[in-house]
Amino acid sequence: FKYLLPQSLLYIRTFRKILKIKTPNKTVGVRPRRIYDRAAFHVSKSLGIKTYLIFHSTIGADQRELWTSGIYNDVDHIFGWGEKHQELMKSDKFSQKAFFEKVGSPMFNMPPKEAKFRHKIPKIIYASTRNDKSIVLALEKAKKTINDVSITLKIHPGEPIPQYANNKLFSIEPGDFPIEDILENYDIFITSYSGSHIAAMCLGLPVLFAPFYFEFPYDLKSLYGIDKTTLPYSYAENEKDLLYILNKVLRDRKYKDLLITDQKNYLTGLLANHNNMKSVNLIDSQLLS
Repeated sequence: FKYLLPQSLLYIRTFRKILKIKTPNKTVGVRPRRIYDRAAFHVSKSLGIKTYLIFHSTIGADQRELWTSGIYNDVDHIFGWGEKHQELMKSDKFSQKAFFEKVGSPMFNMPPKEAKFRHKIPKIIYASTRNDKSIVLALEKAKKTINDVSITLKIHPGEPIPQYANNKLFSIEPGDFPIEDILENYDIFITSYSGSHIAAMCLGLPVLFAPFYFEFPYDLKSLYGIDKTTLPYSYAENEKDLLYILNKVLRDRKYKDLLITDQKNYLTGLLANHNNMKSVNLIDSQLLS
């Protein structure tokens, strides 16, 4: 608290001064986990200004972990993604007073596309992250045993290219832009627990999860509700699983269709059935009224 309390007080005093000068009738935030947004909400409520929240990311899948995504007691109106988030907010006594409106997300288009493989030699993209050497080594084996595929490693923003990334086997995309910018150029998406799986699913890409590192299964479950039970055709617990699932997605149309059906069901619970422009219009209709 050595720095947290003085910083919180600074934000509160700053927002109080700004809001008294500008006198808005609405305040909008996107990250209630940050004290900057929370200070804005708190001061706004004390001044009688209505507060709105737009989810910039998932708020999780477990009510016990909801606090890690933010504090919602000073929010009047939440622009939420869909049914799962609404149920989660209703289960939290500190968030029940907020009006929850299911608007989908300006970041994603629903319903998901009916995408087929775009390339004769399927292109795979892996969202690289920390502690993922075992995943990269598994992909090396996949590249050596499955000749007719192309594999790209997309480096996480702000991260260097890992030394164990073999650029003779893989294409490397740097970490100076988000992976969502290039997903449409690929046929299969692989990740440990990246939130970019949502964008990939919305584009119709088969998504494979490889949470090999010991912390990743918990992260995947607590953030997104994903495990071997919820997405059995996508979830690889080890290298053997990953190679098996990848081969099945590439060679077995029925298996791929079952995987895609599971993805659609997952997205239906997570996101309202709106394209991103519809989501924007729903939000604008409230904020600009």
